[in-house]
Formats: sequence, structure tokens, C-alpha cells
Amino acid sequence: MRKTPGPALFPRLRRARALHRAAAGAALLGAMTAGLGQAAALACAPGSPAQQYQLGVEAQSAADHAAVLAHWRAAAQGGDVRAQESLGLVLMAGPALPGLSPDDRCEAWRWSRAAADQGSAVGRHQWELLGRLQRSAGLPPCP
Repeated sequence: MRKTPGPALFPRLRRARALHRAAAGAALLGAMTAGLGQAAALACAPGSPAQQYQLGVEAQSAADHAAVLAHWRAAAQGGDVRAQESLGLVLMAGPALPGLSPDDRCEAWRWSRAAADQGSAVGRHQWELLGRLQRSAGLPPCP
């Protein structure tokens, strides 16, 4: 019977996977630049929404909350649905997370709505839940 790796091994596995993905991404970016031109290369550039989302995930595993929010906001502004969903969830927690204020519920509502507008069932659920919580608490509507 095969044993699963212990808890101490998981961070090293995650780091190894991240390095592998980064190397594969760099190789893909080089191939795209050479073969398909600059427009295709920019789609996979380190500043792309998908890359920003992944950087946020890595910052989350390092418990760097400020970096998580910065990367996910950049990805969400670029239209990444996963980042919009994640921001909706993180900001919904409000002051329970370091560095967040109670006013972040409106930002959570906006990102959840943006994800719902792109067809995300998770974003729609978050948006509806935030609306119900807002109404039941008697809070003013978000702009």
C-alpha cells in the first residue's frame, strides 16, 4: 500500500510544482514569442490575470495577506473569474482577516457580481448571499 506524504512535505511539493509551472510558463512564453509574435506572448506575460491569480494563491500559502489582495485585485480587474470569486469570498469574511475593514463587504459584493456576470455559479451564490445578509442586517446598499 502506498503511503501519502506527511504534512511537512506538502509545502515542499507545492513549491516544486510552482517552480515547475514557472519554468514551463517561461518556456511557453519563449516559444510563443518566437513563433506567434508579441500579442500572443503578452497573453501569458507575468502580469497577465492568470499569472496574477496564481501569484495570489502562492502568497496565500505563505500567509502574505496584503500580497494576496494585491495580486487577486489585479487579476480580477483583468477579468479573471477565479480571482473575482476568491476576492468575493475573502472580502466577505471582512475583519476576520488581517488588514481588512468592515467596508470591504461592498468590494466583496462588486467582485462577486462581476464573477456572476461572467456566468460563475460561485459568484452568483456569493452575490445573492451578500445581498441577503445586507438586507437582513439593515445595511445600506452598496453602490
